[in-house]
Amino acid sequence: MVNDLETVVKNAKCLLYADDLKLIFGVKNGADCISLQEDIDSVMRWSVENKLLFNVAKCCMAPPWDLEPLPLGLQWFFYTLFIIIVPPAIVLNFMVICIVLCGRNMRKAANYPILSLALADLLTSICNTPWNFYYLLHYNWHWLEDVWWNGLFCKVNQFLSNTFIAASVFTLLAISVDR
Repeated sequence: MVNDLETVVKNAKCLLYADDLKLIFGVKNGADCISLQEDIDSVMRWSVENKLLFNVAKCCMAPPWDLEPLPLGLQWFFYTLFIIIVPPAIVLNFMVICIVLCGRNMRKAANYPILSLALADLLTSICNTPWNFYYLLHYNWHWLEDVWWNGLFCKVNQFLSNTFIAASVFTLLAISVDR
């Protein structure tokens, strides 16, 4: 019965090991994604029909470490953008925070949304941008797996990124509704 799996899978290479199944398929474009998803759906239908459910906790996707790096000219372009945008963002947002907090006449309710926006942008520039810049150039952060426990960094980074960006967007929304 398990040997029938090879007939169910149409696009990917199907490897069977005792009670394990591996689907191997290189994804290079959107059509490849659709083909792989069709195979996964076929395997899932097969498992339900045969009452052999998969242990979802064991399912995983191989990281894309075999992607080719960006061309050198494009890497330098991104380095230049990073240097032009991120350090000034950190310095200027820090200055806005200092001005609003230290200036006695700046501590007004009307300036608190600007303070919130500057703080969210500062935290995005510090906590999110460098790591995403590294990922943009290298397509991985496997070097962080040794430093941070079992992908905790990825989860924390994505949570903080979404939180800070949402704070910026909602602050801008509040400012625009107020004005």
